[in-house]
Amino acid sequence: MNPAERVLDEHDVVTEFWKHEALAAALCEEVMAFEKSVDEYFEEKKPQFDNLIKLMQGAVREVAADAEFYVYGSFATGLSLPWSDIDIVIKLPQTYYSYTVLDSIENNLKKKKWVEDVKIIKNASIPVLKINCTKQYHNKKIDISIQENKHNGLLCVELVKDYLNMYPPVRPLVLILKQFLYHLNLNDTYIGGLSSYALILMIVYLIQTKEMQNIANPGATQNLGSLLISFLQTYGFEYDYYNQFLVNPRKIMKQTEAGPDMYFENMSLMNIVHQNPVKTFEKLCLK
Repeated sequence: MNPAERVLDEHDVVTEFWKHEALAAALCEEVMAFEKSVDEYFEEKKPQFDNLIKLMQGAVREVAADAEFYVYGSFATGLSLPWSDIDIVIKLPQTYYSYTVLDSIENNLKKKKWVEDVKIIKNASIPVLKINCTKQYHNKKIDISIQENKHNGLLCVELVKDYLNMYPPVRPLVLILKQFLYHLNLNDTYIGGLSSYALILMIVYLIQTKEMQNIANPGATQNLGSLLISFLQTYGFEYDYYNQFLVNPRKIMKQTEAGPDMYFENMSLMNIVHQNPVKTFEKLCLK
């Protein structure tokens, strides 16, 4: 048997294994149990994290009193895990210069007893202030950035919340797959990992596709075990990362057809490319 035939044979074996209903049922229970454990963790820690955010807001306003202060990302959408960062964006009046403000916030935070370490990453596409908090706050990490034209964080929050309301399976699937990627060290985009936002779009695309395939049996789309298996099979075996990309929603196109609203996200040696729904969402908000 040549290598190509061996790979195909192994794929067929895995596919047959994944078809067992007992496996899907067991996975569904595990995913639901994991989501419950995450909810219990944040219910217990919520007062401490809320206080931490208030402390951070106070430290920012000691430097820029009229700055607007927003939490975005997974902490704002309810998709955080215990190891997740808290993402904060600051809106400044035009009289402020963002680099100067970040420098001033950094200097101010260095004086705070609840801050373990703080540094600015100025060479990022959007400069960010990275803070490590003390054990009192579970060594929580916080990222602070300044709102500017290419910063879509707040728009993404609204879009993701819409997806979560529209597709209940998205949240448990995002949580379990984020944890999976974290254990594989594949959740950091700076080293070739996959962002939470890209993961959400991949899951939404999968659910939308399943809904179209199960119009006569819509309940089939809600089985978390089956959806998790479909995700792993679709993006592990069937998706052509070199020649295709996802267009949100419901369509796969060739990379040669990429338009201006596409964004590329490096994932190891492969590219997964999405049409960024925030662009369309932003246009709707402005109407």
